Formats: sequence, structure tokens, C-alpha cells
Amino acid sequence: MLGQRFVRPLTVFVVALGVVTAGTSATALVVASRGDDAPPAAAGPDLRSVGTTPLPTFGNDTPNTTVSSLLVPAQTPSSTAAAPASTAGVTRQCAQLRALPTRAKLAQLLFVGVSDAGTAKTTLSGPNPAGGVLVLGKGSTWFANGVLKRIAAEAVVPPVVAADEEGGRVQRIDAVYGSMPSAYEMGRMPPEKVRDIARKRGEQLRELGFTMDFAPVIDLYDKDNAVINDRAFSADPQKVVTYGGAFAGGLQQAGIAPVLKHFPGHGRSSGDSHRESVETPPLAELRKADLVPFKALAASVPAVMVGHLDVPGLTAPGRPTSVSPAAIGGLLRREMGFNGLVITDDLSGMKAITDRFTVAEAVIASIAAGADVAIIALGAGQTLAPMLSALEGAVTSGKLPMARVDDALAHLAQSKPGCR
Repeated sequence: MLGQRFVRPLTVFVVALGVVTAGTSATALVVASRGDDAPPAAAGPDLRSVGTTPLPTFGNDTPNTTVSSLLVPAQTPSSTAAAPASTAGVTRQCAQLRALPTRAKLAQLLFVGVSDAGTAKTTLSGPNPAGGVLVLGKGSTWFANGVLKRIAAEAVVPPVVAADEEGGRVQRIDAVYGSMPSAYEMGRMPPEKVRDIARKRGEQLRELGFTMDFAPVIDLYDKDNAVINDRAFSADPQKVVTYGGAFAGGLQQAGIAPVLKHFPGHGRSSGDSHRESVETPPLAELRKADLVPFKALAASVPAVMVGHLDVPGLTAPGRPTSVSPAAIGGLLRREMGFNGLVITDDLSGMKAITDRFTVAEAVIASIAAGADVAIIALGAGQTLAPMLSALEGAVTSGKLPMARVDDALAHLAQSKPGCR
């Protein structure tokens, strides 16, 4: 799918990264809206106490059997990505991820939000290309007609090409292929239909050159939570398992890697993390409800996105989940046993983070805490150079151990198109 790759040594590919940022600060990043923060009208009745079933504690959950026939069997993430035309060349580059120079390694741990072809090409070219791009914007068509495929094919290292394609008010390719129902609407359909909707959308994403979808949302529905609301399938955790599993399974059937979000559960939080710091119910309560879908589905997907959430009983004051060792290294990795790719929510444009950290501080803290990929956005004329310098400084000082960087690269390689 990604076409032929260059297979000469990386040093040959010293391509200019475009216009260098005028400033040198690693925090000089433009806030770019991902388009998922517009509060909707109430999607329906308050389902928090309607049709729910009693749930065991987090550590004693019994497997959900309803969803088993909807999920694709557990497999390595690379097997869900479309194979490139030149598998040998791509595999060689993938195998070299941990052998890259330090600066190039660090660039791989960034997924950059882009809104046009020029920024996408700049981000993925040169000797230190980003690990992937996240296509932003609503009603866009610039990525049609093979543009993304050509940009990805020219990259030194095969990139992840991602979108927030949830349906409803969070869509990226609707201007090309039409609209997809919201998760709330899909939660009223038979699960098999949801799987088919996701499979078809996945095929369309793949045709455009995407390899990953930051969906499904497996947060719980709450009519009073405007930022999630109709982006959630249900208030019932077991229904979220069923429908989230159906959606993820459909994407996998189409060769698109799904990403569960927003760990450990944004649906019943106190507000919108785009606009302010938010708090969830205490960890003990999350274990009984919000964490149930993540526990049930995480082993069947390649990636989980961590939100910017303050969790009583889990996170330290001022350190939301996306930069919390207790949340990522502790709860998600050790307790839940998740060994796939951990991605942060946007670190450059959400006030739950930016009111507390510079962007560079947040990126360094998130990777040190156990995240494998940090999402940031670049504005016109900006490059990754200041950020990479800040990350190199963190490695040199020991704030970001190289062993942690290599561990993150190993997780990332599993989700790279054509990698083994």
C-alpha cells in the first residue's frame, strides 16, 4: 500500500526539512484543533442508570462472550496494516529503528498533526522524520487522489498515517466518502452492522493511504459530559465492550489499526480537557465501570490512547494520566498487562496539559512515564528541530533514559506498516 521505499543508508537522505522555525524554543508550537471538542446537544436520555448490568470489581471481571465473535483474533499489529509494494525495503528500514541516530529515534516517537499536504511532506521527509502524522481538520479533501500514499512512499522510514475517524461530529474523510453515524447512534444498531460500518470505513481509509484510526471511543456515555457524550456507544460498560469490539474488529478486517481511547475513561469526567483540567471519578469507581471496556478489549487491539485526566487514587497532583507513571507504567502496563503501543492525546493544544507544562516538558514527561508516542501539532513554517533538541537534552541529562526510548521504538515498530 505504501509503495516502494528507498533502501540506501539513512545518511543519503539528507533532505531539507523546509522553512526553519524563526524561534528556537521547543514550546513554540501552534495550537491546532483536532475538531473533537465542540459540545453537542444532548444525544439522548440519561442512560447512566438505564439498562445497566451489575459489574464485578476490575480485578475479577469475567470475560464478555458477546463480543468474541465480533473481534478479529488477537494478532500482531503489523498484520492489520496493508503490506507495502516493496516489503523487503520497508522491512529493512523497520529493522533499523533501534539502530537510528539518537535524534532520528526521538523523531519517531512523535506523531504530528497536519492539515495540508505540504506540512505532511515536510514532517515525514529529511533525516529525522516523525514516526507518523495525524490528519486534522473537517471537510478536507487534500489527502484524496493518492496524496498520502505518495508522501508516505517517499519517507525514509515507513510512517503511521492516522485519523480521528469516529463518526458523528469527529470525522476526517466525510467530505470524500460521506458521513458515518456517531457512536451513540451506532450503539442503537445491531453490533454486526456496526462492525460492517467500521469495516467499510476502514477500507475507505486504507484506500486514501491511512494505516491507523484513533477510534473507537470506549468511554462511557454521560449526557452531561459535552466533550464525549454522543462519541460514546453507551453508559453500560458491557455494551461499550460489545460495540467498541465490533467497531475495532471491523477496522482490523479492513487492515486499519484501531486505537482505544481515552484511557482510563473520559466519559464521566468533570469537564473538557481541551479547555481545562478535569477530574474523573476515583480509581475504585473507575475499576467497576469505566475501566471495564479497556480491560476487556486492550488485548485485541494494537494501541491505546491515554487522556489528560486527573484520577483520585491514581495520579499525583498536577500530573494527569498522560504524563503519569502510575497510570501508564503501573495501571495500563503492569496491572492490565497491555504490551501494545501507548499514544498520548494531543500535548500541544489541550489546556489540561498546556496550563501545567510547556509542550517539550509534556512530551518528555509522557515518554518517561511509559507512553511510546506523543501527539503534537505544527504550524506553518515550523519544524520538529526545537522539540528534537529538547528531547536530546533530556536523554543526555538522564531525564529520559535511552532504554525507555528503545522500548518505545520496539512498541512503535509493531504498528509500522510492513514492519515485523
